[in-house]
Amino acid sequence: QRALAQADGEIHTSGATGLFDALVATADHGYQKGKSRRKALLFITDGLEKNSSVKEDKVITTLIENQAQAYFYCLPDQSDRSYFRRNMPPKGRELTDRLAKVTGGQSFYLDSADKSASTAARLIDSLRRQYEITYVSTNNKQDDKLRKVKVVVSPKDGRKLNVITRQGYYGPGRKRAVDQDADKK
Repeated sequence: QRALAQADGEIHTSGATGLFDALVATADHGYQKGKSRRKALLFITDGLEKNSSVKEDKVITTLIENQAQAYFYCLPDQSDRSYFRRNMPPKGRELTDRLAKVTGGQSFYLDSADKSASTAARLIDSLRRQYEITYVSTNNKQDDKLRKVKVVVSPKDGRKLNVITRQGYYGPGRKRAVDQDADKK
């Protein structure tokens, strides 16, 4: 947590990241090399996508197939050299929020240098306060379709809880997109 907070002052963004390519490569690497079934991927970014070879729908499919939660530690765009004077562009926020939501992850925005420690602490806290709920589906069709998931929590004491879940999962027998692409070659 401390290292993350200190490192953000040394990171410089310029808005020229192939973010989609990075997401797909990282999710595939985590799937192949990860030791645990559950994977949380952390991206330190300004949220701007530029020149990736894949589109957003493939990114979403890959993240869901690989059961990877995407977390974004979002720095302001520094292309104008006024480091903490600019906030993250709205398109970057929309993109990181959308990708995080579909995977059950979250986006955290760093708007000023003095908030780096508290932003890092919130991110770490979110990762630590997770519960895993599993179930066995009665639908055994080999249909290759996305199966939606919705979790509703109703505490007896009336507390309001924020539930963050992934969008869904693919049914049994689905061949991962990366494997389908390899078969085509």
